[in-house]
Amino acid sequence: MLAAELRAVPWAVPGAIAVLIIASVSSGYLSRRLDVAWGAAFWLVVSLGAIVVATLTPGIDAGAGRQRFASFSFDSGAWQRLTSLNAISLNVLLFMPLAGLAVAGPRRVRLALTLVAVALVLPVAIEWTQWLFPQLGRTGFQLTIALMNTLGVLIGAVFGLFIRTWIGPMGARPNHPAAQTTAAIVSR
Repeated sequence: MLAAELRAVPWAVPGAIAVLIIASVSSGYLSRRLDVAWGAAFWLVVSLGAIVVATLTPGIDAGAGRQRFASFSFDSGAWQRLTSLNAISLNVLLFMPLAGLAVAGPRRVRLALTLVAVALVLPVAIEWTQWLFPQLGRTGFQLTIALMNTLGVLIGAVFGLFIRTWIGPMGARPNHPAAQTTAAIVSR
């Protein structure tokens, strides 16, 4: 089943290579600009890049003259499909790292909230982009997919909040209070 999902994204390998190069080059700047650790900046770029490659690169039906399609009804069977590896569960998993890193990465809470807000808007923006550009060979706007992506953002944000609460922000420096709290917890 996973092989079929990966075949639907023919640009996955070149996209992954491009994302890794972009993340390597931009992480130093982003870590300084966002005041996060280099690793947190790197994985933020990688997770956002993975979302772009998986959702906005041309699919296998690209340029096939597809019509615009929009489905504003929720597929109630989506909840059952979350228990196995398929398109629905992959959509949830795809957005979890971005939101988790958005919450756990920055030292400043305001920046973390801004990044989570962007992550919450991203699923709908992607679905509308797929609808606006049927040449990408994507399915168009699907409410079920947008909601599953948003579920991934929410689950990732909860995991990120757990990490931030128990370990501290990933951008914390050794003399930062969050890092000192973490050191006190670990030394017990």
